[in-house]
Amino acid sequence: MNKLVYIMTLVVFTLLIVNACHKKQDASIDNKDKQSKSDIEAVNIDKNNVKDKVNDKDKTIEPPKADDTIGKVFFVSGNVDLNRNNEKKTLNKDDVLKEGDIIKTSTNGVAVLSLNDDKIKLEVQYNTELELNKLLGKDKSIKVDKGNVWTKVEKLNTGDKFSVNTPQTVAGVRGTIFYTFQAGDMWATCHCQGDVDYSDNGGKYHQEHHQDYLTFTKGDKTIVLTPEEMKKAFKTDTLQHNHSVLPDSPLGPEAQKETQEHAKIMSELIEKKFKELK
Repeated sequence: MNKLVYIMTLVVFTLLIVNACHKKQDASIDNKDKQSKSDIEAVNIDKNNVKDKVNDKDKTIEPPKADDTIGKVFFVSGNVDLNRNNEKKTLNKDDVLKEGDIIKTSTNGVAVLSLNDDKIKLEVQYNTELELNKLLGKDKSIKVDKGNVWTKVEKLNTGDKFSVNTPQTVAGVRGTIFYTFQAGDMWATCHCQGDVDYSDNGGKYHQEHHQDYLTFTKGDKTIVLTPEEMKKAFKTDTLQHNHSVLPDSPLGPEAQKETQEHAKIMSELIEKKFKELK
Protein backbone atom coordinates (compact mmCIF):
# COMPACT_ATOMS: atom_id res chain seq x y z
CA MET A 1 0.00 0.00 0.00
CA ASN A 2 2.75 2.35 0.94
CA LYS A 3 4.55 1.48 -2.22
CA LEU A 4 1.46 2.23 -4.33
CA VAL A 5 0.98 5.61 -2.66
CA TYR A 6 4.61 6.46 -3.33
CA ILE A 7 4.29 5.62 -7.02
CA MET A 8 1.09 7.65 -7.41
CA THR A 9 2.70 10.58 -5.67
CA LEU A 10 5.70 10.34 -7.99
CA VAL A 11 3.46 10.26 -11.10
CA VAL A 12 1.45 13.29 -9.97
CA PHE A 13 4.66 15.19 -9.21
CA THR A 14 6.07 14.28 -12.62
CA LEU A 15 2.90 15.48 -14.39
CA LEU A 16 3.07 18.76 -12.49
CA ILE A 17 6.67 19.29 -13.60
CA VAL A 18 5.83 18.46 -17.24
CA ASN A 19 2.82 20.77 -17.19
CA ALA A 20 4.94 23.57 -15.76
CA CYS A 21 7.54 23.03 -18.49
CA HIS A 22 4.86 23.17 -21.18
CA LYS A 23 3.47 26.42 -19.77
CA LYS A 24 6.98 27.89 -19.69
CA GLN A 25 7.62 26.73 -23.26
CA ASP A 26 4.24 28.18 -24.41
CA ALA A 27 5.05 31.48 -22.71
CA SER A 28 8.44 31.51 -24.43
CA ILE A 29 6.80 30.82 -27.79
CA ASP A 30 4.27 33.60 -27.18
CA ASN A 31 7.08 35.98 -26.30
CA LYS A 32 8.96 34.96 -29.43
CA ASP A 33 5.81 35.49 -31.51
CA LYS A 34 5.27 38.90 -29.96
CA GLN A 35 8.93 39.79 -30.53
CA SER A 36 8.71 38.59 -34.15
CA LYS A 37 5.61 40.69 -34.68
CA SER A 38 7.38 43.68 -33.12
CA ASP A 39 10.42 43.08 -35.33
CA ILE A 40 8.21 42.85 -38.43
CA GLU A 41 6.37 46.03 -37.48
CA ALA A 42 9.71 47.76 -36.87
CA VAL A 43 10.98 46.63 -40.27
CA ASN A 44 7.80 47.90 -41.92
CA ILE A 45 8.17 51.21 -40.13
CA ASP A 46 11.79 51.42 -41.27
CA LYS A 47 10.74 50.62 -44.83
CA ASN A 48 8.13 53.37 -44.70
CA ASN A 49 10.69 55.76 -43.28
CA VAL A 50 13.13 54.85 -46.04
CA LYS A 51 10.38 55.30 -48.64
CA ASP A 52 9.46 58.67 -47.17
CA LYS A 53 13.10 59.71 -47.18
CA VAL A 54 13.48 58.63 -50.80
CA ASN A 55 10.35 60.57 -51.72
CA ASP A 56 11.60 63.56 -49.77
CA LYS A 57 14.93 63.27 -51.56
CA ASP A 58 13.18 63.08 -54.92
CA LYS A 59 11.20 66.19 -54.03
CA THR A 60 14.39 67.97 -53.00
CA ILE A 61 16.32 67.23 -56.18
CA GLU A 62 13.42 68.04 -58.49
CA PRO A 63 14.60 71.10 -60.44
CA PRO A 64 12.59 74.28 -59.90
CA LYS A 65 10.50 75.65 -62.71
CA ALA A 66 12.34 78.28 -64.74
CA ASP A 67 11.10 81.83 -64.49
CA ASP A 68 9.92 82.88 -67.96
CA THR A 69 9.84 86.59 -67.11
CA ILE A 70 11.91 88.53 -69.66
CA GLY A 71 11.26 92.14 -68.69
CA LYS A 72 8.61 94.74 -68.04
CA VAL A 73 6.83 97.70 -69.60
CA PHE A 74 8.70 100.96 -69.03
CA PHE A 75 6.21 103.32 -70.67
CA VAL A 76 2.85 103.19 -72.48
CA SER A 77 0.91 105.89 -74.31
CA GLY A 78 -2.36 105.45 -76.22
CA ASN A 79 -3.91 102.08 -77.03
CA VAL A 80 -1.54 99.11 -76.83
CA ASP A 81 -2.60 95.45 -76.55
CA LEU A 82 -0.80 92.44 -75.13
CA ASN A 83 -1.65 88.98 -76.45
CA ARG A 84 -0.46 86.10 -74.25
CA ASN A 85 -1.50 82.52 -74.97
CA ASN A 86 -4.33 83.79 -77.20
CA GLU A 87 -5.69 85.98 -74.41
CA LYS A 88 -5.75 89.72 -75.12
CA LYS A 89 -5.48 92.49 -72.55
CA THR A 90 -4.59 96.16 -72.42
CA LEU A 91 -0.87 96.76 -71.88
CA ASN A 92 -0.02 98.96 -68.89
CA LYS A 93 3.10 100.49 -67.40
CA ASP A 94 5.08 98.06 -65.18
CA ASP A 95 3.34 94.99 -66.65
CA VAL A 96 5.57 91.90 -66.56
CA LEU A 97 6.55 90.53 -69.98
CA LYS A 98 6.91 86.83 -70.86
CA GLU A 99 8.56 85.01 -73.74
CA GLY A 100 6.03 84.60 -76.55
CA ASP A 101 4.10 87.78 -75.75
CA ILE A 102 2.75 89.70 -78.74
CA ILE A 103 2.60 93.50 -78.54
CA LYS A 104 0.30 95.41 -80.87
CA THR A 105 0.07 99.20 -80.98
CA SER A 106 -2.75 101.25 -82.51
CA THR A 107 -2.57 104.43 -84.57
CA ASN A 108 -2.02 106.40 -81.35
CA GLY A 109 -0.22 103.72 -79.33
CA VAL A 110 3.45 103.52 -78.40
CA ALA A 111 5.27 101.46 -75.76
CA VAL A 112 8.81 101.31 -74.40
CA LEU A 113 9.85 97.85 -73.21
CA SER A 114 12.77 96.99 -70.95
CA LEU A 115 14.11 93.46 -71.49
CA ASN A 116 16.93 91.20 -70.32
CA ASP A 117 17.70 93.11 -67.09
CA ASP A 118 17.42 96.45 -68.88
CA LYS A 119 20.12 95.50 -71.41
CA ILE A 120 17.61 95.64 -74.28
CA LYS A 121 15.21 98.55 -74.76
CA LEU A 122 12.55 98.70 -77.47
CA GLU A 123 10.45 101.66 -78.52
CA VAL A 124 7.46 100.07 -80.23
CA GLN A 125 5.94 102.79 -82.37
CA TYR A 126 2.53 103.41 -83.95
CA ASN A 127 0.78 100.64 -85.92
CA THR A 128 3.36 98.02 -84.99
CA GLU A 129 3.04 94.33 -84.20
CA LEU A 130 5.92 92.38 -82.71
CA GLU A 131 6.47 89.10 -80.91
CA LEU A 132 8.94 88.60 -78.05
CA ASN A 133 9.63 85.13 -79.36
CA LYS A 134 13.11 84.20 -78.01
CA LEU A 135 14.65 86.00 -75.04
CA LEU A 136 15.46 83.38 -72.38
CA GLY A 137 18.47 81.71 -74.02
CA LYS A 138 21.71 83.06 -75.42
CA ASP A 139 20.30 83.42 -78.95
CA LYS A 140 17.71 86.16 -78.33
CA SER A 141 15.35 87.61 -80.93
CA ILE A 142 12.11 89.45 -81.56
CA LYS A 143 9.91 89.28 -84.63
CA VAL A 144 8.43 92.45 -86.13
CA ASP A 145 5.52 91.61 -88.42
CA LYS A 146 4.73 95.22 -89.25
CA GLY A 147 5.60 98.75 -88.19
CA ASN A 148 8.62 100.50 -86.69
CA VAL A 149 10.84 99.62 -83.71
CA TRP A 150 13.80 101.55 -82.35
CA THR A 151 16.19 99.22 -80.51
CA LYS A 152 18.98 99.89 -78.05
CA VAL A 153 21.14 96.97 -76.91
CA GLU A 154 23.76 97.32 -74.21
CA LYS A 155 26.75 95.03 -74.47
CA LEU A 156 25.42 91.51 -73.92
CA ASN A 157 27.07 88.70 -71.97
CA THR A 158 29.76 86.64 -73.67
CA GLY A 159 28.18 84.29 -76.21
CA ASP A 160 24.83 86.12 -76.23
CA LYS A 161 23.41 87.76 -79.33
CA PHE A 162 20.22 89.57 -80.25
CA SER A 163 18.40 89.96 -83.56
CA VAL A 164 15.35 91.69 -84.97
CA ASN A 165 13.54 89.59 -87.58
CA THR A 166 11.10 90.98 -90.14
CA PRO A 167 9.27 89.19 -92.97
CA GLN A 168 12.21 90.11 -95.25
CA THR A 169 15.30 90.78 -93.10
CA VAL A 170 17.40 89.87 -90.06
CA ALA A 171 19.52 92.38 -88.14
CA GLY A 172 21.81 90.84 -85.52
CA VAL A 173 23.82 92.69 -82.87
CA ARG A 174 25.66 92.28 -79.58
CA GLY A 175 25.53 95.91 -78.49
CA THR A 176 24.34 98.84 -80.58
CA ILE A 177 21.43 101.14 -81.50
CA PHE A 178 19.44 100.61 -84.70
CA TYR A 179 16.08 101.48 -86.16
CA THR A 180 13.91 98.95 -88.02
CA PHE A 181 11.05 100.38 -90.09
CA GLN A 182 8.67 99.78 -92.95
CA ALA A 183 8.68 102.02 -96.02
CA GLY A 184 5.92 100.91 -98.36
CA ASP A 185 6.82 97.42 -99.62
CA MET A 186 10.36 97.71 -98.23
CA TRP A 187 11.93 96.87 -94.86
CA ALA A 188 14.76 99.16 -93.81
CA THR A 189 17.36 99.41 -91.03
CA CYS A 190 19.19 102.50 -89.92
CA HIS A 191 22.53 101.62 -88.31
CA CYS A 192 22.53 104.40 -85.75
CA GLN A 193 25.49 103.29 -83.65
CA GLY A 194 27.86 100.32 -83.65
CA ASP A 195 27.89 97.32 -85.97
CA VAL A 196 24.89 95.45 -87.36
CA ASP A 197 25.03 92.05 -89.04
CA TYR A 198 22.40 92.44 -91.76
CA SER A 199 20.94 89.81 -94.09
CA ASP A 200 17.87 89.20 -96.20
CA ASN A 201 15.69 86.14 -95.67
CA GLY A 202 16.29 84.94 -99.21
CA GLY A 203 19.98 84.37 -98.53
CA LYS A 204 21.16 86.68 -101.34
CA TYR A 205 22.56 89.40 -99.10
CA HIS A 206 24.64 89.21 -95.93
CA GLN A 207 26.93 91.97 -94.74
CA GLU A 208 28.10 93.69 -91.57
CA HIS A 209 27.49 97.43 -91.63
CA HIS A 210 28.80 100.18 -89.41
CA GLN A 211 27.43 103.41 -88.02
CA ASP A 212 25.44 105.73 -90.31
CA TYR A 213 24.67 103.08 -92.95
CA LEU A 214 21.09 102.66 -94.16
CA THR A 215 19.79 99.45 -95.78
CA PHE A 216 16.58 98.80 -97.72
CA THR A 217 15.30 95.36 -98.72
CA LYS A 218 12.49 94.80 -101.23
CA GLY A 219 11.72 91.20 -102.02
CA ASP A 220 15.03 89.51 -102.83
CA LYS A 221 16.93 92.75 -103.47
CA THR A 222 18.88 94.84 -100.94
CA ILE A 223 20.53 98.24 -101.36
CA VAL A 224 22.89 100.08 -99.04
CA LEU A 225 23.12 103.84 -98.67
CA THR A 226 26.57 104.76 -97.39
CA PRO A 227 27.22 107.73 -95.08
CA GLU A 228 29.09 109.48 -97.90
CA GLU A 229 26.18 109.11 -100.32
CA MET A 230 23.67 110.50 -97.85
CA LYS A 231 25.88 113.40 -96.74
CA LYS A 232 26.37 114.37 -100.36
CA ALA A 233 22.67 114.04 -101.24
CA PHE A 234 21.50 116.10 -98.25
CA LYS A 235 24.48 118.48 -98.32
CA THR A 236 25.43 117.95 -94.70
CA ASP A 237 28.51 117.01 -92.70
CA THR A 238 26.65 114.99 -90.06
CA LEU A 239 23.80 112.50 -90.06
CA GLN A 240 21.16 112.64 -87.34
CA HIS A 241 19.63 109.57 -85.68
CA ASN A 242 16.53 111.01 -84.08
CA HIS A 243 13.95 108.25 -84.49
CA SER A 244 11.72 108.50 -81.42
CA VAL A 245 8.05 109.42 -81.58
CA LEU A 246 8.25 110.53 -77.93
CA PRO A 247 9.60 113.81 -76.53
CA ASP A 248 11.63 112.06 -73.79
CA SER A 249 12.35 108.50 -74.92
CA PRO A 250 15.13 106.62 -73.06
CA LEU A 251 16.44 105.54 -76.47
CA GLY A 252 17.15 109.00 -77.84
CA PRO A 253 15.86 112.27 -79.30
CA GLU A 254 12.47 112.79 -80.89
CA ALA A 255 12.37 112.69 -84.70
CA GLN A 256 11.88 115.93 -86.55
CA LYS A 257 9.04 116.10 -89.04
CA GLU A 258 10.36 115.15 -92.47
CA THR A 259 10.14 117.88 -95.07
CA GLN A 260 8.85 117.23 -98.57
CA GLU A 261 12.29 118.09 -99.97
CA HIS A 262 14.00 115.58 -97.69
CA ALA A 263 11.48 112.87 -98.62
CA LYS A 264 11.96 113.60 -102.34
CA ILE A 265 15.77 113.37 -102.13
CA MET A 266 15.60 110.11 -100.18
CA SER A 267 13.06 108.58 -102.58
CA GLU A 268 15.18 109.45 -105.62
CA LEU A 269 18.34 108.07 -104.01
CA ILE A 270 16.62 104.76 -103.13
CA GLU A 271 15.12 104.40 -106.60
CA LYS A 272 18.51 105.07 -108.20
CA LYS A 273 20.25 102.44 -106.09
CA PHE A 274 17.63 99.75 -106.89
CA LYS A 275 17.96 100.48 -110.62
CA GLU A 276 21.71 99.99 -110.39
CA LEU A 277 21.11 96.41 -109.23
CA LYS A 278 19.48 95.43 -112.54
